[in-house]
Amino acid sequence: PAGLPPIGASPDAVVRWPGGRLEPVEVKNHSPFGYTRDPSASEPLEISDLGPFEELAVWHLPQLLLHMLCLGPACSSAIFISCSATHGANVFRLHRNDTILQHMLDFVARFAANHGAGMPPPEPNYFWGEKGYRELLESFKAMACSCTSVQLIAHIPENHVQRGRKDSPFLA
Repeated sequence: PAGLPPIGASPDAVVRWPGGRLEPVEVKNHSPFGYTRDPSASEPLEISDLGPFEELAVWHLPQLLLHMLCLGPACSSAIFISCSATHGANVFRLHRNDTILQHMLDFVARFAANHGAGMPPPEPNYFWGEKGYRELLESFKAMACSCTSVQLIAHIPENHVQRGRKDSPFLA
């Protein structure tokens, strides 16, 4: 749409498949810590690694769509890796949806026009009452839950995830 600001995206990697197809890769590492439920515990945090996400979280979709946008119209999918500290990783593929991408970019252009360089900051929940915004959020949700849009490619067991040396200090 007209009025888009410069847009960039920085995937963690880009795979160039045989034949030249490009696919961005985004990796999210999840903290193995959680707040203890024991009120008498001396430490508020405990190791509580629930493992990698079992599905592609909806809040990652805009980032993945922007990765695909920046790699060009021939980029038809992105790889997302949810990595746990102690339970391996899940690898997902998100297929591009240009209708949802265009709808998202319409809101980006509107935001830039009203709150871009030199403009006042937005109010909290800026788009909440705007026409089409709730539909955009619902389309993200539907996309994240769709077996045609998102595929679990693989679960990588913990013993196959490359980590740092075993003898290195945890917080060096």
